[in-house]
Amino acid sequence: MRRYAAFALTALLLLALLGCGGGASIVGKWTDEADYGAAVIEFTRDGQVKTYSPLMPDLSITMAYKVNGSDITMTAEGEDTVSSTGTFRVEDDALYLTLSGQAEQKLVRYQEGQQ
Repeated sequence: MRRYAAFALTALLLLALLGCGGGASIVGKWTDEADYGAAVIEFTRDGQVKTYSPLMPDLSITMAYKVNGSDITMTAEGEDTVSSTGTFRVEDDALYLTLSGQAEQKLVRYQEGQQ
């Protein structure tokens, strides 16, 4: 359980470092360009965002997200409900995400098998 909590906190912090914007769709799989594939963030069309590590597939976090223009809100429910808001933009194959006063984070589209 401790490992899950640590992974969840890491996932939320990773998401908190990211920023988004309007234009192209946020839907898809994203990863940090500098640490490609260590953690993957997948935004689905049905309003779910799943964070997982291909190295530890049994550990994942699923949250809800809502987009309004370039604004994004992500909410994780459990013992406590945790929400994070921010902005994003998608340019080509890059997602720039800035959440709750954090620095902008650049993510790139994730493709399995690519390093």
